[in-house]
Amino acid sequence: MSGVQPVNPKPFLQDLTGKSVYVKLKWGLEYKGYLVSTDSYMNLQLANTEEFQDGKSTGALGEVFIRMRVWLVRIPLDKEELDEELYSKALSCVDKQSRDRIKRFYHSEDRWRVVSSDASCQGSFSPSTGTTQIRWTSPPQPVVNLTQTKRYLQRCSPEFSYNVTHDSGYAAMVIDMDEASQQPADVGIDVMKAEIPSGESVKSFAAILSEQLTSRERLYLASHLHEARAATDILFKYWTIKEAYTKALGSGLGFDFQRVEYLMTSQSPDGDRVIVDGEVLLGWEFRGFTWRDKGNTYIGMAAKRGEGDGTTISWALLDEEGDTTTEWLEQIALVQLIERAQPLDR
Repeated sequence: MSGVQPVNPKPFLQDLTGKSVYVKLKWGLEYKGYLVSTDSYMNLQLANTEEFQDGKSTGALGEVFIRMRVWLVRIPLDKEELDEELYSKALSCVDKQSRDRIKRFYHSEDRWRVVSSDASCQGSFSPSTGTTQIRWTSPPQPVVNLTQTKRYLQRCSPEFSYNVTHDSGYAAMVIDMDEASQQPADVGIDVMKAEIPSGESVKSFAAILSEQLTSRERLYLASHLHEARAATDILFKYWTIKEAYTKALGSGLGFDFQRVEYLMTSQSPDGDRVIVDGEVLLGWEFRGFTWRDKGNTYIGMAAKRGEGDGTTISWALLDEEGDTTTEWLEQIALVQLIERAQPLDR
């Protein structure tokens, strides 16, 4: 039988690792480079990359990645390496409004958490790192849309949106852009230490948060209360996915979390689903990640509004050393993050 034979894309891409490839994105841009790695999401990492538009080269980009990226930063709050010199360097990498806000925190731990998440933008996008396809026209300038609490990067091509979060000893950031328009995409991220507050049980804490959960979420959680660890993880997965979604919308604390419902695979024959205002959410991408550190469990979720009639929800597990089987998440040491960041214009 003649004609084109179908090819499984995942092993096909794996076989191309280490070879010279051409990648054409759906809005027309093309990239030539060596395929360093790929993953199950069709994220691609290219080295020695050159960009083409309308068949003409627009310049060398070096190392690039394509699609959503998450950075996770561990903050060693009990380490001597967090000295005043490093703190001053971190402050120089955030905007004046953020600097003034950070300085008002009384406890040094709180100052480090906030400055680490805010400086993630600069440290992750430093031109010297070669980790993105962004081309800087001058030092990057984070911009916050105060009416919708959305953040994006100017002075670069293309512009990227980003969102940051922090909890306990971790800060995280997600970046992406809309593939069709090459404009900043709607992204949100949340990380939390999955721990019930002192003096509360899983049941009592769930009761406190009950107004933020739907009836089906409450019932599913109640069916797992006999196993505290499982119930705690379920509760914080609910919270992080709701938080990441509303942060991507730019709605902030005014959004009623009961409008957002997360049905896990065991609740839904169609797999994990997010339902908003009674309708299945379409055109979104949710990437969750969990990890253990010193006996504690942490849960994170990144959300992006995209296109199409489907929504993907997945979870990745980091091992004790922080490694993950996905290429879209990278852990960065706090000192390394700040050392490679660039001061902002004052």
